[in-house]
Amino acid sequence: MPFANICFEALDKSSIDYKVTGDSGRVEYNMHKAVQVAISCIGYVSQIDTLNPGKNIIVYMSPADYSVDEVVVTGQLKPVRADKSIYNVKVLGKGLIENKAATNIENLLNTELGIRVTQDASLGSGISLQGLSGEHVKILVDGVPLIGRQNGILDLGQLSIYNVDHIEIVEGPMSVIYGSNALAGAINIITKKDTRSKFSAHAGTYYETVGRYNANASFNLNRHRHTLNVSGAREFFQGFDPLENKPYWQRSMLWNPKLQYKANADYLYRSPNLKIGLSSSYFHEELRNYGDLQYRRYEVAFDDFHFTKRWVNSLDASISTGTRSRLDLLTAFSSYAKEKKTYVKNLAEMTTVLAAPSLQDTTIFNSIGFRATYVFELSERFMSQAGTDLNYEYGEGKRLEGKKEIGDYAGFVNLNYNPWEQLKFQGGLRFIYNTSYEAPVVYSISTRAEPFDKFIVRASYGKGFRSPSLKELWLEFNDINHNIYGNQDLKAEYSSNLNLNLQYSLGFGNSSIEFESNFFYNRIQEKIDFVFDKTDPTRAQYINIPGGDYQTAGFQLKTTYKLHPRFTLSAGYGETGLSKLYDLQSLAWSPDATVNFNYKNLKYKFSLAGFYKYTGRVFNYRGSFFEGEGVTDIEEYYIDEFHMLDFTLSRPFFSSALDVAIGVKNLLDVENISSTGSGAIHGGGGGNSSPVAYGRTYFIQLTYSFINY
Repeated sequence: MPFANICFEALDKSSIDYKVTGDSGRVEYNMHKAVQVAISCIGYVSQIDTLNPGKNIIVYMSPADYSVDEVVVTGQLKPVRADKSIYNVKVLGKGLIENKAATNIENLLNTELGIRVTQDASLGSGISLQGLSGEHVKILVDGVPLIGRQNGILDLGQLSIYNVDHIEIVEGPMSVIYGSNALAGAINIITKKDTRSKFSAHAGTYYETVGRYNANASFNLNRHRHTLNVSGAREFFQGFDPLENKPYWQRSMLWNPKLQYKANADYLYRSPNLKIGLSSSYFHEELRNYGDLQYRRYEVAFDDFHFTKRWVNSLDASISTGTRSRLDLLTAFSSYAKEKKTYVKNLAEMTTVLAAPSLQDTTIFNSIGFRATYVFELSERFMSQAGTDLNYEYGEGKRLEGKKEIGDYAGFVNLNYNPWEQLKFQGGLRFIYNTSYEAPVVYSISTRAEPFDKFIVRASYGKGFRSPSLKELWLEFNDINHNIYGNQDLKAEYSSNLNLNLQYSLGFGNSSIEFESNFFYNRIQEKIDFVFDKTDPTRAQYINIPGGDYQTAGFQLKTTYKLHPRFTLSAGYGETGLSKLYDLQSLAWSPDATVNFNYKNLKYKFSLAGFYKYTGRVFNYRGSFFEGEGVTDIEEYYIDEFHMLDFTLSRPFFSSALDVAIGVKNLLDVENISSTGSGAIHGGGGGNSSPVAYGRTYFIQLTYSFINY
């Protein structure tokens, strides 16, 4: 078996060594005493055995029917295998990242069933889970919440994939564990932690014909109990506009140019009873919004440069306080700055000067968080967790009218009860003190049952609470397409969520087939959204939606066939319903469907992967308002259906040191799609269209790795 990982550990724990089998499936290891051998390979069930000098053993590796070897941590009382988790955790791992040649989180999620990636030509790409988006989806990196949303959107295009090991997605009520913003679920981005090699180095480049040029590098060093990792990346997008033969005075582009720099440094210390990690990451983005030439002064234009800076620092520790208990600590400081600089560009004289001070702006947000959990296994059947989650956020800037702050401090408890191996229950409570709003006690209850072999049932019900963010309360957000104003009179949201997940797997020889279905229902009291000014279609204000509770509901059905390790084929269909603004008890439904495959040629060592997604027509509702008169003139609008199709061909060279991937994205050449009611406000792609993508593109990706075990 090629590329299997083997750990050789002396029975007396005096030595440990790691090897990887080569193309022939062989590895050499000199031994003088008995060792314990642990063998693992992606897609197979791991095996452990004992090897004695001078004796032969045969170890058989069984194909995994599903992802039994994937260990997940998001929302768990302790790390568990994905199939044993009480929550339905979707893991997007290294294989998918390589097959898609993804450059950021947006690329990775845009063909996932039930996940809708939305595009805004100015704000970037956002995400919708279970029909809920923006502030209702918790996004974390190694457990640390990310800040820096604009209009509720955390731009997925800013989250690179070059240093990501895998992503864990939990759909459903996570408010007890993660608090505010976790009603629809949580997305936890897990970065790479290489603790096995003595030294490793990686370098990668990426080119896409739309004008995307990326480069990244990383270095990892292990010495005894210490691990140090440093990585960085530069990513550039030259911008794109679908309009051809534009008039000479029109310099603006639909998709603005972007230049991004990223840097990460991680240190890890580990011993049998203690693990300490220190991490720091920095992000810098320069977005260029070129202005059109001025009327009667055709040589002059106003160019806006938007600078985004995000700095996240964290310190975490995991302490084994006994054979049945563990203390986990995490503290983090995050800083986010949004700076707008406007320049006067004279194309005749080739000069650039800073415009008037009134056209400049800087807004800064800072967040301090501390999280501590104590897990104690009362017995083989009972496990308890107690924790505290403290978060303080403050912001300052011209558009916030000074300094504004809000604190959210909580304590929570969870109890996990396993009456027998095939049945689990977990219940939790979260007690919240919010400095601006009165918060209730929120709770959740979940269960996992396996009534017979390979058939898993998961169900959960939970309550949630979300106070308005600083931006929703105070921030004035203005750009070429938006003029959105905060509202200090907003009420907090109260929510409830119901989820049901069914999974069944059949295995026969090297083949398996899996079936999965998921059903959900959400209800939100006082849901926060924005409505537009009747006299100015670009001006909007945040409000609590009147008329009752906002609802979303839906389902997904998916099946996956695997012929291990050569071929995988999956297909799925789902529908999501959203409340109609003029009648919150009625739902407008939108379908989506996916078909994905991955073929591996073992003889010639290449892989071919294809990803197709159909996104059905999505209905939304827009209300107008007069100051002090509430919402009037509710209108229905839609964004039409579209199809996306990507292909990737990849192959390793030089004993897998070099990986080469080529492919096509958006083969069906989708750019702007038909819409009504939204083009004039968000689109930038014409009065009756909305931007989705920048057409068919081709790419090549090179990744070189040097690993010394």
